[in-house]
Amino acid sequence: PVTIDSSNGLPFDVVKCIVEDNSLRLWMGGPEGLFLFNGSEFIQYSKNDSLLSDIVNCISMLDNNEIWVGHDKGITVLKDGMCRHLTEESGLPSGDVREIFRDENNQIWIGSRAGLTKYKGNLFNHFGAKIGLSDVVYAISENGNNAYWIGTGSGLSEFDGEKARQYKASQNFQIN
Repeated sequence: PVTIDSSNGLPFDVVKCIVEDNSLRLWMGGPEGLFLFNGSEFIQYSKNDSLLSDIVNCISMLDNNEIWVGHDKGITVLKDGMCRHLTEESGLPSGDVREIFRDENNQIWIGSRAGLTKYKGNLFNHFGAKIGLSDVVYAISENGNNAYWIGTGSGLSEFDGEKARQYKASQNFQIN
């Protein structure tokens, strides 16, 4: 195994998220920005390159080769050298984005301080407290039963598209 760290080329030591694109390049993010490793060198992207922020909390790759970067101030979408921004001003319920998840139907789910949000057709559909998710969403995954697992600051929830069922560590529960 090879370890890449700041002593041998990685420009920073804290890597919060990583994704491999269709060209087998690695995109890495952390508190010091977004970095692309093309196999031989690191290329840094920052606010000076039109990112919303140098703080990167999450990265997601879409089938159309778009790279979605979640920041503390919203989302930067990169494609073909161009970028666009999704912010609270454009309808994002919270700029503090913690997770971006692409499901098997290529739908975008966003976890933030405001809870769970689905993005489709330039519209945000927020599923916060009205479905039982009133906390920060840190993780999102499909569970194979047409539902989603949602990791929050208050525990684990299962969201079926209409309502969320919350599981807590103090509960004795079984997952089917």
